[in-house]
Amino acid sequence: LLAARDAWQSDRARQVQWVKSLGVPTEGLQAWLSGRLISAFCYPQAPLQALVAQLTSDPTPTLLLLPQGIGIDIPEGQHGNLHITRIPFTSQSEYDQTLWTADFNIVRGEDSFVRALWAARPCIWHIYPQTEDTHLIKLDAWLARTALPESAKSCIRDWNQVDPRRSDASSFAPLLNPADLQAWALEAKQIAANLDKIHDLASSLDLFCRAKSDH
Repeated sequence: LLAARDAWQSDRARQVQWVKSLGVPTEGLQAWLSGRLISAFCYPQAPLQALVAQLTSDPTPTLLLLPQGIGIDIPEGQHGNLHITRIPFTSQSEYDQTLWTADFNIVRGEDSFVRALWAARPCIWHIYPQTEDTHLIKLDAWLARTALPESAKSCIRDWNQVDPRRSDASSFAPLLNPADLQAWALEAKQIAANLDKIHDLASSLDLFCRAKSDH
């Protein structure tokens, strides 16, 4: 998987072809190639409006990919320096290609979060909301295991506010600040590298059983 990811991320032509195949118009492609690409797959309570406001006024052009049905109150097209394109849902392997291509990913749930970690790109995890805010405890537990800059951790927590109206455009400034984003990107690569050192579940069970049988 990581070899496929690395080959993909070093091949700009394949990335461009993939983004085109998702139905992104020329204006959106130009926004990405001269600026950044963000993919967002999140729950309905996400503060997408605050993010859109931030990206619209930011001087760097941005292409934002939204799957069909996500952020339904946000129209497609040009919004200042932001271009929004609706894309179809894809297979898991194709979704990997989107995660590998984007400069920044917003993902929801656990399966997509795992794939985003393997993508080695900065990401926001929109964790599934649970009663008594149990999900926030799990989110903080994961954040404590990382060396993400505090600005990134704050950004991720803001995204997971119970009431998205408490988030404003300034909440997502670390997404746009080059120094913050660079530190975020370096840690994203380190997280993926650390995961690669861990045995998969089947191998770990095999090693456990062999160790037990030796005794």
